[in-house]
Amino acid sequence: MLAEARSEAAPPAVVHALARAAFAHGQLGDAPHAAALARQAWALVTSTPPMDLSYPSFCGLVHQAARLGGDEATAVAALRSAAQWLEHALLHVPEPFVRSFCELSPDHRHILAAAGSLQAG
Repeated sequence: MLAEARSEAAPPAVVHALARAAFAHGQLGDAPHAAALARQAWALVTSTPPMDLSYPSFCGLVHQAARLGGDEATAVAALRSAAQWLEHALLHVPEPFVRSFCELSPDHRHILAAAGSLQAG
């Protein structure tokens, strides 16, 4: 999987797997691998979208994995990118659905809360 990911255009399944693996390593306390996999996933998403993950969900996984791995730069970059994506998407969400868009999705809720904390701090 990692050898495939080193190519210029990794398959979407590899990008997805790297983000999930990064998060899993972070949850297991394996900080070096969490950070390395998060950086690799983040670098690849510019050329290949992840399979079966929305962009904010992908960014949320990378953010959490990078943070658990001690890579604050990647964590902040992923968080800011996801927050910008959500802000742009909100422009197209009808008013009656804004609350559910922001609060009912666990990924959106996490991203918006973490981005708010980042701005406040």
